[in-house]
Amino acid sequence: MKINKPVKTAMLLIAFAVCLNAAVNHLDVVGNVIARFFGLIAPVLAGFLLAFLLSIPVNALEKRLIRPHGKRVLRLQKALQRPVSIILSVVLIVGGGRIYQLHSAPQPVCKHSYIVHEAAIPPGRSESSACPAPGADPGDRRMGRGGVH
Repeated sequence: MKINKPVKTAMLLIAFAVCLNAAVNHLDVVGNVIARFFGLIAPVLAGFLLAFLLSIPVNALEKRLIRPHGKRVLRLQKALQRPVSIILSVVLIVGGGRIYQLHSAPQPVCKHSYIVHEAAIPPGRSESSACPAPGADPGDRRMGRGGVH
């Protein structure tokens, strides 16, 4: 039995409406399925992204590492070209990221340090004793220990 086109379209529209209604009525289940799907595919996407980002420096290093000695390229040099390029790329990227992290991370500073540098330090006190010890009462300054007895 052959179904004509308008009936087929109406049946597909009704099926879509039923599926949409079921999805809206059970949004928590739909959300869990979507979250689980993206949880499964996230490592694959991270691997693709890492491979894409590493391919740029690896290819650049490969071109610079293989330098022909005369007219021939040493077999060992050709065999080690890719692994050495990958290792150097990872070291450069991780090292650059670490340098950036160390450079841009906020340094732990006493909250009163701006006062210490702007105002004169009282006689008999060093700059390091101007900040109280952690947990000490900042008002107690006997013997420069910041509340520690």
